[in-house]
Amino acid sequence: MLGMVSGVAITRLTLTKLNDADIPLPPLAEQRRIVAELDAEAVQMEAVRSLLPRFEAKIQRVLERVWGNNGTQ
Repeated sequence: MLGMVSGVAITRLTLTKLNDADIPLPPLAEQRRIVAELDAEAVQMEAVRSLLPRFEAKIQRVLERVWGNNGTQ
């Protein structure tokens, strides 16, 4: 890409040059492996996100017990 840039003071990459650029892609099997890995990570992230409210509630209960903010002061 750097070889396609023109200009000295203000460099630019024209749309024509960009459209003519060859962008290498991994083989289809590798693309599918990458997608499967990203999908598995997305499932794990959703599982973690679903636990957040439970842990936030636990933290709040502990803070209330430690700091005495449960109305018993």
